[in-house]
Amino acid sequence: CSLGFTRVSEMDVPTDAVGRADEALYYAKENGRNQVCSYEQLVAQGKIGKPVSTEAAVSEDFDIDALFG
Repeated sequence: CSLGFTRVSEMDVPTDAVGRADEALYYAKENGRNQVCSYEQLVAQGKIGKPVSTEAAVSEDFDIDALFG
């Protein structure tokens, strides 16, 4: 069984968190299988590259619920 996981912050959108966990999972599968891999640890070890964000930063007072209210 291979697993990939990531840290989730309140600023994450679900697709970002799932994408990071998925990247860690694929690393686990492609590098021996039957292991658990942390996205953040893989980035820190230089085993996978952290994508460069091209989007503008979201301010901390951004209210996503206001978009759907």
